[in-house]
Amino acid sequence: ARKADLLHELGQNELAIKLNEELVRRGMVTVRVCSALGWLHFAEKHYEKAAYYLDLASGLPNAEPVAASLADGARRARERLQQTEQVRLEQQLERAVSRIQNLIETLNLAPAERELEVYLASAPDHGDLNYWRGYLHHLYGETAQAEACYIRALPGNEQARGKLLLLQTERAMALSAASDINFDETSETVDPTTFASHIRLAKLHEEHGWSGRAVAVLEAARQRFGD
Repeated sequence: ARKADLLHELGQNELAIKLNEELVRRGMVTVRVCSALGWLHFAEKHYEKAAYYLDLASGLPNAEPVAASLADGARRARERLQQTEQVRLEQQLERAVSRIQNLIETLNLAPAERELEVYLASAPDHGDLNYWRGYLHHLYGETAQAEACYIRALPGNEQARGKLLLLQTERAMALSAASDINFDETSETVDPTTFASHIRLAKLHEEHGWSGRAVAVLEAARQRFGD
């Protein structure tokens, strides 16, 4: 046990952990050994093991003088563990979003959709995941589902905000008479009987990378209003 303390002082925590764990395996489950293991694991960011050994030490005979400190250490270890798990999950989701975006941009839509379903099941409020799920719905012409996903992607996701404006403009253009769309505390009149509204919709499609749809809108306008 003294050797483990000296190794810790020299910064060789992993060797100190091995020595103390060997003592535990040999039946020396004492406050000194278990608390040392707990703090060593805490220092090495092994928070699950740190909480286990600190809890164990606090319940052993003769632990009363340091029981409060051990319990506080176990509590902090569990908090750090939760934070670490959250960071790990965020990093995992960030990698997933990048992979999904790449799949969509290379037109591998089916695997992208499968991955979205898997990750949204565990993170249903994730902004970027909801944006790309909405994007696929939008691509397939499922506008109601797309709008719901874009709304869940807000606030802060500017891509979703722009796609919502596009959806609202498309919906207004599908009506037979002029209508107002309200977005971000602004109001705009869209009139499907005017050339300007067709141009507005075509520009929105182009801004969002859908040049083919922009061309279709312009072709419809040309047929309706002439060259």
